[in-house]
Amino acid sequence: MNIRDLNDDDVVFVKDFHGMQKSSEFAKRFKGSIHAQYQVWFDQGAEVEFLRTSGGGWQKGKIYLRLEFVPDEAADNPESLDALRRQLGTDQ
Repeated sequence: MNIRDLNDDDVVFVKDFHGMQKSSEFAKRFKGSIHAQYQVWFDQGAEVEFLRTSGGGWQKGKIYLRLEFVPDEAADNPESLDALRRQLGTDQ
C-alpha cells in the first residue's frame, strides 16, 4: 500500500462531502463534523491500552485520527503508465 501525505494546498474531491476543496479545508470540515469530545484525537491523541493478539500483554500509548490518501494500486503500476504512454504516443 502506498500511503501519501497530503499538503495543505493539495485538492481533494469527495463525492457528497462539500465538493472539491483544498485538503486543509477538507480536514477542517471533517474534523468539525466529529463530536467535540473526539476532535482532540487529531492533535493530542487519546490515551489507550493496546493488546496484540500475537501476545506481549497490554501496551500503553495513544491513538490519533488522521487523513491519509491511498491511491488505487493501478495508478502506481508502471505497466499501466507504459500503456498510457503508448496511447498518447509519448513512449520513448
